[in-house]
Amino acid sequence: MTLVMPAAQVPKVLWKYTAQQVLTMEYAPGVKINRTAEIERMGVDRKELARRTVECYLQQLLTYGFFHAGVFSARVMTMTACPIYNKEL
Repeated sequence: MTLVMPAAQVPKVLWKYTAQQVLTMEYAPGVKINRTAEIERMGVDRKELARRTVECYLQQLLTYGFFHAGVFSARVMTMTACPIYNKEL
């Protein structure tokens, strides 16, 4: 199954280092969304970030029938090379 969520980047699974009880994924640099001062300095539109985050979760649940239930703000990040950086919409 291929997920189509242009507002999200999911790190690739590193199968060589993954086992039955261990999931290893590539490093994905970014700023955690609970670091609001840093996000403000980056110029990220926080309302747009929130909107896209909700859209991604709804698409996962309603389109694909699953979602990541262990999500909290420290696990969700924004990247400097994303469409909402510096309000480039």
